Amino acid sequence: VPGQGHFTAMLQDHHGDLWLGSENQGLLRIGSHGVEHLPAGRSLPTGRIVSLREDAEGSIWVGANGGLFRLRETLFSSYSQRDGL
Repeated sequence: VPGQGHFTAMLQDHHGDLWLGSENQGLLRIGSHGVEHLPAGRSLPTGRIVSLREDAEGSIWVGANGGLFRLRETLFSSYSQRDGL
């Protein structure tokens, strides 16, 4: 995907969508709906995304230098050292 730098994590979810984590650009979701960019910033880490996982409920978990982030439907929650990580 042009302009997104290099990718640091990858996941295929149960819908078949491909999730790509990047160094500083947030997440890309590629699926039958097209390409969706979830930029770093407000609710996502601005640093490197190091891991992506899907749980049994379909939430996407994003491991990053800045902590752990959970995407459930369209809402991100963040967890850090203050939360016991």
